[in-house]
Amino acid sequence: MKRKTVFMLAAVVVVILLLEGTAFAEEGTVREVTDIDNLRAAIGEPSVETIILTQDINLDAGAAITINRSLTLDLGGKTISGSMSRAQRTQGLITVSGDNITVTIKNGNINTNI
Repeated sequence: MKRKTVFMLAAVVVVILLLEGTAFAEEGTVREVTDIDNLRAAIGEPSVETIILTQDINLDAGAAITINRSLTLDLGGKTISGSMSRAQRTQGLITVSGDNITVTIKNGNINTNI
């Protein structure tokens, strides 16, 4: 009887731990992206808190990335690059728009050709 109770208690603990892990995974989502379309989609998804590049991203001439919420952009040792005309150079490749927004960009390079 004791052995059965211990096994049942252990099973309940395992189920609770699994459920907690699932809930935690949904809270702060990490998204890996390989191209500009996936990057823009991840930026637009409010549940994604960290975006990790898995490949270099080359932007079309004059195309910029706009971030309008707090997030972390981990370049994963990769590079975001693009070219801009002299008239567009005040904008840059990445624009942060909005109030009280914190954007952390780390672990990579951003290159602009004018």
